[in-house]
Amino acid sequence: MEHYIVPSKRTYPPLGLRREDDNIFFTCLCLRIIKDFNLDHPLAEKFDPEVFEDFVEIIDGAKLYMFWRDQPNAYFPNGSFMHKHRFFRSPPDADDTSLIYYLVDHTAEEVQNYFAALRAFANTSQKQNTKCKPIYKDKRIFSTWFGSGKMPIEFDFAVLINVFYALEKYDYPMDDYYADSIFYVKNEVLSNVYIENPYYLAPSYPNVFVLFYQVSRFIYFHPDHELSDLRAHLEKQLRTLRRKALKAFDHLLLDSSSMFLGLGASEQLDRTGLEQEMTTYSGFIAGLLTLLPGKLTWRLAQYSVFHFQFICQTYNELLVRENEELGRKSSVG
Repeated sequence: MEHYIVPSKRTYPPLGLRREDDNIFFTCLCLRIIKDFNLDHPLAEKFDPEVFEDFVEIIDGAKLYMFWRDQPNAYFPNGSFMHKHRFFRSPPDADDTSLIYYLVDHTAEEVQNYFAALRAFANTSQKQNTKCKPIYKDKRIFSTWFGSGKMPIEFDFAVLINVFYALEKYDYPMDDYYADSIFYVKNEVLSNVYIENPYYLAPSYPNVFVLFYQVSRFIYFHPDHELSDLRAHLEKQLRTLRRKALKAFDHLLLDSSSMFLGLGASEQLDRTGLEQEMTTYSGFIAGLLTLLPGKLTWRLAQYSVFHFQFICQTYNELLVRENEELGRKSSVG
């Protein structure tokens, strides 16, 4: 019996491609909103955590999770080319793995093996990030990818924040790996780099409004975390980002972020625009040049012509629901 997962779509706008995609990622994002706000939602009844077992890969004893099912041709599903070639199969990643560890309790042994895997594949443990700023070259920052084969060491701001949710849940001790990963996030926020070049900071989430939302949300649920030191700087950046926002969902994410930061609702939202963008707004991509080395490919990789975009209507609907719940809590408070 195949378990229910939240439907999403994989698109490639230059060619007008639009495929059904059965990744586990958006199911995790939806469940996190439901869990964190204790929402009454149909997904909570449909969902069976056994579905996560379809996405498991064991590496050196660690139970890790992949974006797509661990089955032949399950990657880039419903396509005509990429799913036929194992080169395009991605290994388990810290993003999906950390989200699932956050959502579902794991045994003490599984958690310790997960921690060990984060350290084993972090920067400098086996190899180094060749595309980062010199200041990070020797930092033990957690990498997006597990597996020592073709995948590079990659830092992703949004992935690291999702890792932090799991580390905080399981009381991970503050070591060099965690401290260096926090340093990366804080330093990049303070430098304002992600406002001008979000792809450099988050190759899978190259959307500045998503990144701002990610860090603001984490601070809301972890007010005593070291990232809370960013609050005053984020408040200043919020004014800049309001001027850059073009889409209704950009404004929604900023409005939610404002409430996450304790500033209250920031603006009147365009409800008609939100409805129109519900099936088109995307904050997550798969880069076609991720696996290729070299500085030229890294510079080219930021352009949308090299991106698959992922869209999930259910997640977008829950972002609206989350915003409404925040507004209710703000008015009560």
